[in-house]
Amino acid sequence: MTEHPAYQVAAWMVHDEDDDGELEIRTNNGRTFYCSIDPNDFQRSPNVKEAYMRCLNLLRSGDLCTDDGFSVNEALDSMLSLFSPLVCQLAPLLHQVSLSSQTTLAQYLYAPMFFCGVKVVNEKVTPYTLKELDYGLGPRSIFVRREPFLKDLSAWTRCYTPEDVVLSYDRVEDILIKYPRKVVVVHENQRAVTCFYKPCEGSASTLRELKTFRKLKVASASNPLSAGTRFSRLHGIVVSRDGKELFGMLFYWINIAGLLSPEQAAQTSAERRQSWARDMKRSVKELHARGIVWGDVKAANVLIDTHMNLWITDFGGGCTPGWVDREKAGTIEGDWQGLAKILSFLE
Repeated sequence: MTEHPAYQVAAWMVHDEDDDGELEIRTNNGRTFYCSIDPNDFQRSPNVKEAYMRCLNLLRSGDLCTDDGFSVNEALDSMLSLFSPLVCQLAPLLHQVSLSSQTTLAQYLYAPMFFCGVKVVNEKVTPYTLKELDYGLGPRSIFVRREPFLKDLSAWTRCYTPEDVVLSYDRVEDILIKYPRKVVVVHENQRAVTCFYKPCEGSASTLRELKTFRKLKVASASNPLSAGTRFSRLHGIVVSRDGKELFGMLFYWINIAGLLSPEQAAQTSAERRQSWARDMKRSVKELHARGIVWGDVKAANVLIDTHMNLWITDFGGGCTPGWVDREKAGTIEGDWQGLAKILSFLE
């Protein structure tokens, strides 16, 4: 009996303008498949096309399921099934990557890629490989040489390569499939440090966040933070071996129990809510005292850890409607406006 690797849809994209769809399928033995679906390639196959359009319309809608209970996961599984035979053929267990504790970020970022399409004739599904295309689908990164600020990163923070970053998953079956978030790096004192890996999601937000943490480090050297101040802390960054690309940031790991919300606050004791309110105000004041603006102030950027402490996160900028007025975004006044709305359901 032939064994096959585990595989799942890691990402997907659909469009409002046309009926094409794209899937990113990843396997637990280190393969990535970029799969394109064009219903114009379905010939005399009304059943397959109808099933595909049902999936497509649900994914377009943004809903989690249809009125009759058809879920997004079921839709993705249905689309995935179009490519399953090809995935099993091209990513056999013979080439399985070791799923040991030493599976690294490099194995995820630099996974071998396949480009695939699918034809359906008389309801018979035939997936096939495409000539390798340059879609810019390599690891998300920022080129250091284009950003003068990035050239002295090693002078104020720790630098690791993707080979230094060991992936940590709660479930073995998720390794090299789910996007890595929890990772472990070894500090120069040989101490293992658990971190949250945040990839470069955009030059502007990443640069703003790095500049904020450099400013915080410099300011805190002469004006240490008070005890109990809680916001995400940068441990280091991930760069290519040649130092030319920045892949992401490493934040000290927080054991998260959930996100702050009005619903969560309503289920929390008045004493705890008052403590949270004091912590929030103190933390924001500590930032402002060092000339640092939080930015995108909203409840979703406040974490609750397993000890029921609050943590402020996300210094990448931005402005979420309903929390901070756009003209106040990135200002101290904007921080207090957003914080007042958070405090309104805590106090």
